[in-house]
Formats: sequence, structure tokens, C-alpha cells
Amino acid sequence: RTGERVWSYRFGAGVINGSPVVDGNLIYCNHGEENPEGGAIGRVICVDGSQIDAKTKAPKLVWEYKRSNRFGLASGAVAGGKFYLPDDSGELFCFNAKNGKVAWKYRYASEVRGAPLVADDKIYIFDVKGRFLIIPNKNADEAPDEGDVFEYKFRDPKGLLNETNGTPIAVNNRLYFTTRTDLFCVGLPDATDACGSYKALPPETAFDPATKPAALRLFPADATT
Repeated sequence: RTGERVWSYRFGAGVINGSPVVDGNLIYCNHGEENPEGGAIGRVICVDGSQIDAKTKAPKLVWEYKRSNRFGLASGAVAGGKFYLPDDSGELFCFNAKNGKVAWKYRYASEVRGAPLVADDKIYIFDVKGRFLIIPNKNADEAPDEGDVFEYKFRDPKGLLNETNGTPIAVNNRLYFTTRTDLFCVGLPDATDACGSYKALPPETAFDPATKPAALRLFPADATT
């Protein structure tokens, strides 16, 4: 409501492309560049946004992963106590979301930008070179069996492989995703539009008109450089 900085956590020395993923008080984020302290390139972190150091204004680090893997282009996904994240070379990592231990890794591509979607005991994910994969995930503690993975290759209007850089979404029993040239909606013929129930967000603190302002913003304002 005020724009004040609640906390910040410096964990990269370059570009951070991945979006943070929030699950309760835990925040997950990743990058594929240099680290401020040097050492291995790339990093995955999990911080607790409810435990803030009063002096440094930094959240508590729950776990981190630094093994010279570039997690620079895709975002991750949290489901069922696991954090799923592909590195830039096309290896999908399944982390224990609470402690960061690697449950399994699965090589499925050579170039990746899209994030995984986890739904209906499956992982839906693209690689860049026109491939769409559906990976069974009934037991999230075990690596997928390659023989059970479904793969489909998309072609553009000229018959060439059609780039797939995005991330699928699931809404009302249907999948929506894009290729370089097309928008797709995929679903069962008898799928309904009924939407499941959503968990209500905790109520915000009621506004108190007698409270002192936290910040003052002048508009219009002049500035010199």
C-alpha cells in the first residue's frame, strides 16, 4: 500500500530473468549468471519472507543450490512439496521444496526458455525447438521413465519446426499455449467450464485514517540531475 521496501536479498551479480515463485512464506528464485561472492555460476535460492533480519532488512535463507548450473532463462513451479526448475541446457531439476535436496534430474532438451506447468500428476513443458512434452509425475520422488513421456513436435505454416518459447497454462480443464505463430487450446471433448475453488487470501489490516503517513509523495515534482 505504501511502496516501502519490506526486504531485499542480493543473490546475483548479473541479469535475473526468472520470476519468483511464492508458496506461503517461502519465495523461490533463480539465475544463471555470476554470483556476488564469485565461485560457481548460477544459483537457486529459497528464502523465508516472514523472517526478516531487523538490521540488514534481509529474509532468512532457507536453502540454496550452486553447482555451476545456469538456471537463467526459465522460471520454476512449486507443487506437492517439490520445486521444479529447468536449467538452460534442458535438464529438469526436481528439488525438495523445504530443504533444497535434489530428488531427481531428467534430461529432456538442449535449449529451454519456458517454465514447467504441474497439473493432474503431469509436468507440461516446452523446449525451444518446437517440442512439447508431457512427463508423468504420479510419484514426484522418482525420476520419470522416458518410455512414458509424451512428445509432440509443432510445425509452422511452411512445415518447419515451430519455436516454442512459452509456458502452458491450465484453466477450466483446458491447456492454453502458444508457438511462434499460433495460439492453441487443448482439452477433452467433454471438458466442462466449471472452475475449482480457490483458497482465500488472508485479510489485509484494515485502514486506520488516524495512522501517520509512512511516506510522502509529491506530484508534480521537479528534479535535477
